[in-house]
Amino acid sequence: MNMRAPVGFAVAMTALVCSGVAAAGPSAAALLGYAPSDEFDDATAVGYGLGLGARAGWSLPFNLYVGGTFVYHLGTDRNEITSNIMYGGGEAGYDFGEGRVTIRPYLGFGYANWRYESCGQIQCGPGVRNEGMFALWPGAAVLVHVDSQILVGVDLRYFALLKEYGENAPSAFLTVGASF
Repeated sequence: MNMRAPVGFAVAMTALVCSGVAAAGPSAAALLGYAPSDEFDDATAVGYGLGLGARAGWSLPFNLYVGGTFVYHLGTDRNEITSNIMYGGGEAGYDFGEGRVTIRPYLGFGYANWRYESCGQIQCGPGVRNEGMFALWPGAAVLVHVDSQILVGVDLRYFALLKEYGENAPSAFLTVGASF
């Protein structure tokens, strides 16, 4: 799935539609979402599934957002194989605001850890792999400020492992947080 054209279109339309300025200052939010795992029997499963996470950052007065995020995907359990992934790192984006709505296209970058375990009929363990690798996650968040502090929203991202097998996944998260 090529995500460059839809993401580019979304960023361009956001720039045209949103002329206001988002609120500057720190914020923090919890993330709850889902990313599909590959379901091919002949492939090595990368367990995404349900994801839990957190994000914290700062929106600067000139609309630049800098922050960080951590996400843990609970993973998959299929054919005596369990797999999950977690990642964390920095994010940089630009806040477009109109009234109570902030739209933030961003790029996340950092470290991902993929854990894979193959269990036999007698014991688990001989097939355990832990691999760390660099990852990118371009995305966009749409945040609605319920009042001066509480915000809710949706975060859409495309998570990309920078590795030769490159099992990547689109994901969607609901987010609830606060501005300080």
